[in-house]
Amino acid sequence: MRPDAGGDSDGVIYGGSSEPLADGQSFPKSPRVGERTNNMKEKRFFPEKGLLMLSGVAFLLLIVPAWVQGFVWCGVAAVLLCVAVWRLPVSQQKVRALLSSPAHAALSLAFNGALAVNFYHIWIDSQKMQRVAGWLGMENGLFVPLCAAFFAIAAAPAAGCVISYYISAGQEDYRRTKAETLRSGETGIPMGKALLILFAVFVVGISAILRANFYYMDDSPRAALGYKQWDYFSRYLSTALATLVHGGDYLADAAPLPQILAMLIMAVSGILMGYIVYERTTFSGWELAVLSILGLNPYFLGCVSFRFDAPYMALSVLAAVVPLLCRNRNTAAYVLASGLGILAVCTSYQAAAGIFPMLVVALALRMWNRGESIREVGLFCLKSAAGYALGLIFFKLVIMIPADTSYVGNALPPAGELIAHFLKNLRSYYSLVLSDFKPFWLIAAVLAVIAFCVRVVLDSRRKTVPAIAMTAAALVLMGLMCFGLYPALAATVFAPRAMYGFGVLLTVFGMTAAEGKKRFSLKIPAVVLSWIFFVFAFTYGNALSVQKDYTDFRTQLVISDLQEMEAFQSDTPVTVQLSGSIGNAPVLRNMPQNYQMLNRLIPGTFSGGDDLTQYGFYCYYGMRNVVWNPDVDLREMDLPVVEDNMYHTIRGEGSCVLVELK
Repeated sequence: MRPDAGGDSDGVIYGGSSEPLADGQSFPKSPRVGERTNNMKEKRFFPEKGLLMLSGVAFLLLIVPAWVQGFVWCGVAAVLLCVAVWRLPVSQQKVRALLSSPAHAALSLAFNGALAVNFYHIWIDSQKMQRVAGWLGMENGLFVPLCAAFFAIAAAPAAGCVISYYISAGQEDYRRTKAETLRSGETGIPMGKALLILFAVFVVGISAILRANFYYMDDSPRAALGYKQWDYFSRYLSTALATLVHGGDYLADAAPLPQILAMLIMAVSGILMGYIVYERTTFSGWELAVLSILGLNPYFLGCVSFRFDAPYMALSVLAAVVPLLCRNRNTAAYVLASGLGILAVCTSYQAAAGIFPMLVVALALRMWNRGESIREVGLFCLKSAAGYALGLIFFKLVIMIPADTSYVGNALPPAGELIAHFLKNLRSYYSLVLSDFKPFWLIAAVLAVIAFCVRVVLDSRRKTVPAIAMTAAALVLMGLMCFGLYPALAATVFAPRAMYGFGVLLTVFGMTAAEGKKRFSLKIPAVVLSWIFFVFAFTYGNALSVQKDYTDFRTQLVISDLQEMEAFQSDTPVTVQLSGSIGNAPVLRNMPQNYQMLNRLIPGTFSGGDDLTQYGFYCYYGMRNVVWNPDVDLREMDLPVVEDNMYHTIRGEGSCVLVELK
């Protein structure tokens, strides 16, 4: 074909243009394959990629804890990161566009600044860092802050690039989904308004908890001393974000702000779950009612009761949901998003580790039911599993410091006992659910599960028998996953706050049952369950208020009797110890058909032998000359009785006083 004949192929192959050649001009030579490959290799590296590699390494150094194994694996991760960035098939313009957003850069710097505070506390007492500072002729107190600031700034491009990419991807996905929703003719409450409604429902639901002004478990010592100390359980993201939430390194009591922030995060999580599952940007009132289960189920109420921890427990739910926004993007982007999400879960609150795989199973079931091939469903599950494993492996090798306490540990049992141990603990968790839920609650929950199964089978495009089998399999898998990795731990925790994955499972069941405008009867059980939990939130909040009043009353009685003792009339320090416990307030003990859920949610508030219940007594009343010495046990001494009444017995001699609570 002649060049002036308008052939597109000639222009593309030879001239790079469809313009005809002038007289006397010859065709440019086509580059050889080897030359094209070399040119591509030369273009593979440019300054922006080099910046990202160095910035990524700086970010790894910013988050690695001060222990040898983590530092070694951090080096391995740094090499792999550099290789990945080197081979990144993106244009120079794309990288520059990602790095040019001022808002995303500000987010990156703020986040890295919070991580830098962590870095300072982790490394300030490190002997290795002190030696390095000595080699440089600097004091460790100056060297560590300089390192923290340098790594925070150096890591900003990498963090900002990731933030910018996923925010842009989310905005693109939202625009596409909104257009599809408009084309389909779906009507309902838009996402923005739905978010405000759900947030308002959550805040109203926990209003009794906020009004109670209750110091829940370790809230009391945190308020007294302002410490964080989540690092011991490898919750580094909680520690970092607490610096931002409280506006400083000292955690002053800012309640109810953290709890309100937690409910905002849960509202965002709920709306995103609806967006992901329903694949539309509008919701019905039924669907919003069911989504309220996510934040008001009794197990998450145990989380939102914390005045300091609540936002980071809620963040673990959001971190498990957000990666699924990227499920329709390329494999690398989705796997990375999943890995980062699971890493955020594990460094905020590990009890949410089962939420992501549970949602993956629910989405895979929906994909199969609407006729997508086994290959597509399997590929989605494999990519999800790869991202999940990536996050867990990085956390285990680089971030997680072994912890073993009477409260909980992160060690696993021997490999040969793992499955039996997991199933045993899983039975214990479900036994607690059966005892926590009143009979009416159980009936509503079981009916919601049945409604979920019926809805899935009726709406499936598959044959009935395979649809029933796949629904049953998904039900079993989600039931195994909802408590995350906790059943596998050698020393696990069974407190309500560790079981909120079950509340997410109920939310998933309810979302499917309440979907759309048809099959009204199937919506009722989940909506009834949401109302039950909404009412229980008020009951629980009022119970906390009653318990707080009772605790203050009992504490003041003890102090009133102590101040009349001769031992406290001088300036000589007096060792005071508590034994026994006041238990729950009488009105709670005497409630007809007492809630087992309430018994487990309301913690001990004034007792001996438990540091968390004694801070209020020792630190909040300014008792003169009172010394708290846990190294001695006054119960072993035969102290004479000084005061005995219906509430307590006081024994004392010299500078030793024992208060036996009844």
